[in-house]
This record gives sequence, C-alpha cells and structure tokens, in this order.
Amino acid sequence: MYAATRDYSKAPDGIAIGSGPALVVPGIGPVDLDGRFFASDNYVILDVAPARFLLQCGGATGTAAGVVVTPDQDGVFQMCGPQAVPSRPI
Repeated sequence: MYAATRDYSKAPDGIAIGSGPALVVPGIGPVDLDGRFFASDNYVILDVAPARFLLQCGGATGTAAGVVVTPDQDGVFQMCGPQAVPSRPI
C-alpha cells in the first residue's frame, strides 16, 4: 500500500485508513493475520499518518494471553506482558 501511494493513511484507491481494526487495510483478509498465537481480531491500528503507523496486537488466549506487541513503520516491535521478550528491534 505505501509503495503505491507513499502514504500509510491512504489505500491505493485514495480512501483514508484510520485508527481501528487492522482488517480495514486493503489486501488484509479475514484470516490473513491469524497465526499460532494471535488471531486477526487481536490487531488494531492505534495511529496512522502519511509517514508513520503504529499497530497493536493483544493476545487473548493461551501462551499469548496478556502479551501486547506494538510494531511501527520502522520494524521496531515493543513487547510487554507476562511472557514477552524485552523490547527490541527485529
């Protein structure tokens, strides 16, 4: 999306993307973010602007319960919670 528009807050068709569920992002389907520890509905867009974004993924079940991961546009992941690895760039 950024490659097409040079703006994290706009879809390729010009529609604005704002804070809220990550599933509003064009190209992300209902199960695309489902994984071993997190489900698609665990992901939220906290902040989005032309040159930046901040996502949050909060675990609700199993070993991910209580773990919160917050990635940004630079690939920096902040992690906190009962079994989270200390904050570090990936």
